[in-house]
Amino acid sequence: MPGTKDEWDSLAVCRNRLAGSRGLGGEPSPAYEGPMKGFDPVDRPSHYNIGGIEAIEYIKQQIGPIGYFFYCEGNSLKYSHRWRYKDPMKDLGKKQVYSTWMKAEADRLKTVEGRTEWLKQLEELKSFVLSFEEVGKGK
Repeated sequence: MPGTKDEWDSLAVCRNRLAGSRGLGGEPSPAYEGPMKGFDPVDRPSHYNIGGIEAIEYIKQQIGPIGYFFYCEGNSLKYSHRWRYKDPMKDLGKKQVYSTWMKAEADRLKTVEGRTEWLKQLEELKSFVLSFEEVGKGK
């Protein structure tokens, strides 16, 4: 198991090459350029890019477009609140990143594919909510 930062960075290089990692829009992610190169503490922190997929891509994949939209909204609000108390420029930058991702997801609603994905997830959520109605009836 890797222990040092260099060992983790080396492992990330291998995984990224094997996985051919993709960006949020399906485009190839920028090539890994070595430890901490190509990374930015706001837009692309190195600790969220280990394993061939960025954490935000995995989150979006797991929670779907509706969950992702509101996840971005929540994080934007969090960084809007805490910038005064922590690292102002970094937190304001993170707020902007999450707001940009939120706007991009809203823009996807203008496409047939985007609306179809949202409606599919809404149907899944509806089924989930209605399943509690059955539980309330003692079934």
